Amino acid sequence: ALGNEGIRQIWHEAKLRGRGYSRADEILKYARESIGVKDGADASSLEEICNQIAKLCETNDKKYIYAYWNQPDTVMHERGCHSKEARAVIDALEKSIEEMSGNLEDTLLIITADHGHIDGKNVVITDYLNIMECLVRLPSIEPRALNLYVKEGKKEQFEREFQKEFGKDFVLLTKEEVYKAKLFGTGIPHENVDAMIGDYLAIAVTDLTIFNTQEEAAEIVGVHAGYTQEEIEIPIIVYESGES
Repeated sequence: ALGNEGIRQIWHEAKLRGRGYSRADEILKYARESIGVKDGADASSLEEICNQIAKLCETNDKKYIYAYWNQPDTVMHERGCHSKEARAVIDALEKSIEEMSGNLEDTLLIITADHGHIDGKNVVITDYLNIMECLVRLPSIEPRALNLYVKEGKKEQFEREFQKEFGKDFVLLTKEEVYKAKLFGTGIPHENVDAMIGDYLAIAVTDLTIFNTQEEAAEIVGVHAGYTQEEIEIPIIVYESGES
């Protein structure tokens, strides 16, 4: 769990101060109390989300509001990170959030992302026959973080062939190395995690991205879940409105 010290550490590393830093306990308290509370509703546009946030903030009681919007993730997947379409979406997001934040009172607004994005250089795993003959099934999780299930007696061949084809572009970890590195967190693993990881986990360190089908490789431009700096570094924007 992140905890109050985790919140303080985020603020410290981002060189931020103010309410978020000094009142980490309070933020965490209202976040915990808000778990399972659904005062808002599903929204079909950012405008709806901003309207719902503003409405919830009209009441005097203290609360923690979590809101998620699927852009610019969707447009970056479809058009690319630096496309004119992505830039237009980001401009619209900034305008909407700026307008909303200007109308809020006594509110701490934290804006962040769940991951970064890059444009991928896409390949298809079924084109690599020496690797495919080692696999029990096609990989999953993410095209830039693949779980790989290897046939009995084929692990040595698989490691050799994978390193030959992708050694410069992916880090290949055994299941044991994944657990040791705590890549999926420090808490108690879910009962299904062991089966989900597979025998190996391959994590991208360049823009090369491994898809299962030609259709996916041709359609998806922007990608994430790899270990490049652009993917693992995310912004944190903090705005504190004053009291009326």
